[in-house]
Amino acid sequence: MSNYISYSEPINISPKKNESLSYGYPSNEKPKFLFELQVNFTDKTKKIFRKIEHNSETELISISNKIKFVDLSSFDITVIEITSNNTETYSLKDSFKLNEEFYYKKNNDLYVEFIKDNSTNNVVCTCKVLHSTGFFGISPN
Repeated sequence: MSNYISYSEPINISPKKNESLSYGYPSNEKPKFLFELQVNFTDKTKKIFRKIEHNSETELISISNKIKFVDLSSFDITVIEITSNNTETYSLKDSFKLNEEFYYKKNNDLYVEFIKDNSTNNVVCTCKVLHSTGFFGISPN
């Protein structure tokens, strides 16, 4: 069977001195991001917010959702970065400190923040993907 397997030789790419090779998404293929935030409340109920964006940052909860900051107990967020040939999944979860008016959490992939609006006591939540597979670099050195 090994007689039928052919191996290709590597292609020699010789860039000019101090030049690097890079590639990214074609201009017509930008990744999409599926954000899913599960918020758990102090009364043991939960609510899920989902959003699909072309941007790596979004507002998941706005003041108009009328969610009180003091009612938050914990959260679990998952973001899936979707391209035509790949998906990457990022996640983060934590519990809230009840006496704070601002809360943020981050890891290598995600940054999420919850801010209390002082006039309404409602919360605003934003999330940003810090680690995105949108650009790759290759150095010949």
